[in-house]
Amino acid sequence: MGRKNAPAALSTHDAAVWHTIDINQRLERGGLAERPPIPTMFRPHLGPGERVLADGGVVLREFCSAGDGSYHHDSSFFFASGAGGLALTGAFAAARAVGNSRRKAAAASAAAQQWRPIASGRIFVSTHGFYLQEPTGMHPWVLSAITGMEVVAPGVSMLSGNSDRGAICWLVESEWAELVFTLWAHQLYPQHPQLTSFAWIPPGWQQRVTQAGMALPSYGRSELPS
Repeated sequence: MGRKNAPAALSTHDAAVWHTIDINQRLERGGLAERPPIPTMFRPHLGPGERVLADGGVVLREFCSAGDGSYHHDSSFFFASGAGGLALTGAFAAARAVGNSRRKAAAASAAAQQWRPIASGRIFVSTHGFYLQEPTGMHPWVLSAITGMEVVAPGVSMLSGNSDRGAICWLVESEWAELVFTLWAHQLYPQHPQLTSFAWIPPGWQQRVTQAGMALPSYGRSELPS
């Protein structure tokens, strides 16, 4: 029989937040070298002394449309003769109208702007930025290319920056979204209100860590709000 009141398992994202706090503590107070770097099949190249700190899945979303609103209008004609021919002809016309209506609705939906996935793969977060690994290749991002960032939901950060195709605004969905945010904020915008108020930490995180039987990082015990 199982134990009564067994500790609840910590989710992958909550565990990533635990490590994010630990990494930030070590960056501020020393001791990052005690954490083993994440091995990679590529050479990190964003700056001297770079260390890859975490890796996991990622989905990028961009606020855009998937089409221009156009659709193919079916104007084909069908005529059936003989007994029941009129009914068959009418049924075909009705089905064609339904098909046109559905295509029109689908085209309108595609033309509407919303947060749509534009890439997915793995993210490797380092002390100097991050790397997006897709089937098409590896795309590095240095922290200094990010102009603004905020955590908008657990595991989701909104990132603004300058890319090789101009200004971009993405939603970064990953268990390491908070790590990217805190690394950027600590280095380039330490006055960020989410950083100074710890608002980037998901609601109820400390309670879930305690219920899972894990100790809070010392950074959290001494400074995080209860």
